Amino acid sequence: MASQAQAHSDTDRLFPQAGSQRCPLCDQPLPDHLTAEDLQARLLEREAKGAKAQEARIRADVEKELGPKTAKAVEEALADQRQTLDKAKDDEVNRAKAEEFEKNQKLEKTVNELRRQLAQKTSNELGEGAELDLYQELRNAFEDDRIKRIPKGEPGADIRHEVFHNGEPVGKILYDSKNHRAWRSSFVEKLKKDQLADEADHAILSTSVFPAGQRQLVLLDGVLVANPARVVELVKLLREHLVRTHRLRLSADERDDKKTVLYEFIVSERYGQLINRFDSLTKDLLDLDVSEKRAHETVWRKRGGFLKETEKAHADLAREIDRIVAGDLP
Repeated sequence: MASQAQAHSDTDRLFPQAGSQRCPLCDQPLPDHLTAEDLQARLLEREAKGAKAQEARIRADVEKELGPKTAKAVEEALADQRQTLDKAKDDEVNRAKAEEFEKNQKLEKTVNELRRQLAQKTSNELGEGAELDLYQELRNAFEDDRIKRIPKGEPGADIRHEVFHNGEPVGKILYDSKNHRAWRSSFVEKLKKDQLADEADHAILSTSVFPAGQRQLVLLDGVLVANPARVVELVKLLREHLVRTHRLRLSADERDDKKTVLYEFIVSERYGQLINRFDSLTKDLLDLDVSEKRAHETVWRKRGGFLKETEKAHADLAREIDRIVAGDLP
C-alpha cells in the first residue's frame, strides 16, 4: 500500500495533468501526453538507476569495512562465480537443445522410413484390401450362392461367384479388384483370359480408375468395368439374367443374344439414370431412418418420464391409503 501511495505521489509530482489512461500501479488517471507503457518504462528506468546507486553504496561500505584490496578480491570472486553460473546455465540450455535435436532427428528418420515403406508397397498389397471388401459385400448380398476367393499365386481372377437357383448352379461370374492410381488396359486383357479359361458367363473389373473419358461403368472387350460402389447392384441384375435364362432353358446362342442386349442396356444412359435415381432414393430412405430413430428416441424419453411420474403418483396414493388404514389421519 505504501509503495502504491509513493508511486501515486511520484506520478502526481511528475505529471500533474490527468488523462483517460490510468496508472498500472495505483489506477489513477494519467496525463494525456503519457501512456501507461511510457510510465512503466520510466519507473523501470528509475528502479534500475536506484539499483545501481544501491550497488555503489554497498561497494563503498564493503571497501570501508574491509579495505580496497579485500573488497576488490570479493568482487572478483563474485564475478567469477557469476561467470561459472552463467556458463553452467548455458551448458544446460545447450544440452537440452541437443537432446531435442536428437529426438527430432530420430522422429524424422522414422517418418521417412515409413514413407519409404509405403511408397514401396506393391499394387497387389494395396489391392488385396479392396478385394477383401468386395468379397465380403458379395457374401453378404448373395448368401445362397457359392463365392470363393482364388488364392494368390494361382491362375485366375480374384473371386469366383457361382450362382445357384433352387440348389442348382445356373451361371458363373468372375471378379478382379484393382486399387491402382492409373488405368492399365492389361487389367481387362487379363480378366478376359480368365473368363474364357473358366468359362464364366460374366466378368467384372472393380476399380476406381477408368480409361480417359470414362467413369462409373463401361464395357471393354466384353468385360464390365465398374466402380466398387456399383458392383453389387450390377451383380443383382446379372444374377437375375442368369436365373431367367436358365428358367427359359435358352440355347447358348440365345443366351449370348440376350447377354448382348443386356450389356447394351447396362452401359446406356437410361441405366445410368435409373441407378442414380436408385442411389437418391436409397439416401432418402437412410435419412428417413435417421429421422425416425430420433423421433422414436424423443417418444421413448417422454414415455420414460411419464412412467416415472405414474410410479410416483402410485407411491403417493399407496402412502395415503396406508395412513388411512393406520388411523393416522388428523
